Amino acid sequence: MNRALLVGLVVSLAIGCGDDEKKSTNNTTNNATNNVTNNGTTSGTNNQTDGVSFVTYNVGLASGFVALADARRQPVADALAGLDADVVCLQEVWLNQDAENVWKQDNIDAIVTATATNLPHSYYFISEDETKVGCEAADIVDVDACVQTNCPGVTADGLQDCVLGSCQTEFFALPSDCSQCLVGQLGNEYEDIKTACVGGAQSAFFSNAHNGLLLLSKYPLSNTEHTPFFATQVARSVLKADVALPTGNQRVYCTHLSADIRNTEYPQADGSDITSYAEEQAKQIDDMGAMVAAEPGSVIIMGDMNAGPSGTGVDAELPENYTKFTTLGWSSAYISLAAYECTFCEVNTLVTESGDKTIDHIFSSDASWTAHSAKRIFTEPVDVDGEQQNLSDHFGLQAELYFHGEL
Repeated sequence: MNRALLVGLVVSLAIGCGDDEKKSTNNTTNNATNNVTNNGTTSGTNNQTDGVSFVTYNVGLASGFVALADARRQPVADALAGLDADVVCLQEVWLNQDAENVWKQDNIDAIVTATATNLPHSYYFISEDETKVGCEAADIVDVDACVQTNCPGVTADGLQDCVLGSCQTEFFALPSDCSQCLVGQLGNEYEDIKTACVGGAQSAFFSNAHNGLLLLSKYPLSNTEHTPFFATQVARSVLKADVALPTGNQRVYCTHLSADIRNTEYPQADGSDITSYAEEQAKQIDDMGAMVAAEPGSVIIMGDMNAGPSGTGVDAELPENYTKFTTLGWSSAYISLAAYECTFCEVNTLVTESGDKTIDHIFSSDASWTAHSAKRIFTEPVDVDGEQQNLSDHFGLQAELYFHGEL
């Protein structure tokens, strides 16, 4: 997600957005194909003669935050359909809201359908949220007048830039519940956003508190589980599953941790002592570390961690939090091979921020797996509505790991 734009839009959001304990426990688990127990293999000592290919990719299908999200949906799905990999963790496969304010999983469906042959097993989880916010008609008089005057005909992709450029004062003056609602509806046209929020009740979290995660696999998945993290404004969680590799079941985590939104007041939740996005992410790492430590065997952890070390031509992002991973004993396949490049980069056509960062990672929790090779993927622009654009604002990361331990 384009975090610079998110910074501007969340400045006025309220303290007390609500934590994960306030979310509904009546959730629906979706496993598109073959959520089975295993493939008949058993645990034991094995020598992996061929590497296992793991991929993490933030696809940036975040309408209203990353440009051309709708137009990129099918190109992203098509690219994934041609991917030769064993296990894939995707982030930002967000829900979309239609003109009737119904939340749709168009992004999920497009990808699951496209990858039915090469990655036929999938797991995702649609989170729900009981926290509701909205606007009174009187609340938006000033911002509405400004938008009508300065942003007539502006599409959903350009709305945030126009509001920040021309109506920032009016937007920041909105009541917190109202501004939260408007931000949560980004990706829709302005009139649809106004209809949803004025007199309505919407989630205080982006994408109706959906986590945006999708796990794909060449092999059957079992023991699937969704665990939410403490988070504000954007729901964060981890998907867990056992993958029935030829060597036996391998525990895999797929996640997307909080971004460090700087130069804005942190919307501290009631009852929490967390005062910044960096601390929010640190808690997520600590909590995930405890989960992994409780697992009976090795774990592969993949995702957009929004933290990474410095390197040649690479800027550090929350390096103190990245150190938490190494302190846990986790090894990043890409970083461990020394010659790493950015995964969130200025050269990307969809990135508007400065700085090159390596924030996407494929970790092994112990020495049972070692990295044989790792590379960036999906780095070349493709045709999107007649223009050459990158598939996402992130580049993908693919690592081939060799197993030499006991599953």
